[in-house]
Amino acid sequence: MYHEAVALIKETNPLPAICGRVCVRPCEVACRRNLLDEGAAVGMIILKRFTADYDLGSPDTYMPVIKPSTGKKK
Repeated sequence: MYHEAVALIKETNPLPAICGRVCVRPCEVACRRNLLDEGAAVGMIILKRFTADYDLGSPDTYMPVIKPSTGKKK
């Protein structure tokens, strides 16, 4: 169920479970939702943490596709 969400999150953040615990959430201050009458920004880091924790506890943990080696060093 959350497999696609984990794949999307890990495209740009390889450690969402860790970042979900230590991030100070600067994006929430700049969230456009603050301009609405909702009263709160979207808690993206909480969503990422939940999804990562769910994935870690899942028997089908997400593993990204690893590209074959080109033989070149970085």
